Amino acid sequence: MEKKFKNVAVGGTFDEFHKGHRALILKAFE
Repeated sequence: MEKKFKNVAVGGTFDEFHKGHRALILKAFE
């Protein structure tokens, strides 16, 4: 995947943490 931005932000409510949230967070730190 081509990197278009140097910095990004990920936010939201993680009241019920599930594997979709985990995948999003892990991808954000790649």
